[in-house]
Amino acid sequence: MIQHNFPSEQTIESISSYLISLNKTINLHSIILNHYLSHTLHINTSPQAINYLSQHPDNDLMQYLQSLYSFSIEDFNAFTSHTTEIASQEDSTKEQLIQMSPEAFEIAVDCSVGRIPPSPLLPIIANLAAQKQLSDIKIRYVEERLPVPYAVALAKNKADEYGGIDEKYIKQVIEWTETSKAEVIYNSDVNGRDIISLNRSLCNRTNFSIFIVTGTTDVFGSFHGKSISSPPKSRWEAVRDDDKFFVFTCKNSFGIPMTRYLPNETNNSLVIFPNRGTNLFTIFGCYQIGQFECSPMKKREFIKNFKDVPPCSTELFSGLRNDKFVAQKILVFQLE
Repeated sequence: MIQHNFPSEQTIESISSYLISLNKTINLHSIILNHYLSHTLHINTSPQAINYLSQHPDNDLMQYLQSLYSFSIEDFNAFTSHTTEIASQEDSTKEQLIQMSPEAFEIAVDCSVGRIPPSPLLPIIANLAAQKQLSDIKIRYVEERLPVPYAVALAKNKADEYGGIDEKYIKQVIEWTETSKAEVIYNSDVNGRDIISLNRSLCNRTNFSIFIVTGTTDVFGSFHGKSISSPPKSRWEAVRDDDKFFVFTCKNSFGIPMTRYLPNETNNSLVIFPNRGTNLFTIFGCYQIGQFECSPMKKREFIKNFKDVPPCSTELFSGLRNDKFVAQKILVFQLE
């Protein structure tokens, strides 16, 4: 049986090479081993098995395990000790995980999942994935392999990152605007539904998007390349000549897929109100959002002012009756 010794020189390259060599042997036997362990001891991972055997010696099972795997318990413990050590230095650990090859990264995850006590690497890996600091292939592997508590936390991190908005909606707006990332700067559930908090996120800003989630869970919004410098002192003030402005639907009652609608002209776009009253903002030709209720504009206004509007017109925003509706949630994203 070939023995793979843990490298004495603990660099990214040497550890990656070591993990890849282990992987060649592990892949040959992992299915039969996991099948055996899950049916005899209800153990789902080889690291969990090693931990189990260290606490409950079983020579026959140990011999069987060693006949399938080309690394020893000493090798595994050396890797475990190393990962615990680097986990105490979070910044350098993150850098190593980011730079690892996908093959080495997968083994690092596998050697951490199922450990008792839990591996200190898991929360670091979960956070890296949630913050999208890993490559897509690594993120997918993390989502597949993380145990339930971390998987739930990872999903929650993603939801929290976008204020509960489905990630695919955010990605679509990012694609439309040719930007690279979006950050929540206002969330009505967190910041409160008052005009002062909202105006703080709308004024003196460029490249931002407003999302509305209605009481019927429809999702729509708008994108703005510019705004006014500060809230008006009286009445209201419209943002003019914004050549990046458009509105969009993400989820609606008509089965229309995610679509953006460009204005025929850019004379007016976002209408901002003073820091008082119950009106929050208006999207020209589309809808007005208030603290307590919202109203669609007349159908003909949307059809007149925007290109390729569907027959349902402003019912995209208000629902099937083109009546007043409730904005269950309002979010503003800064795009960069």
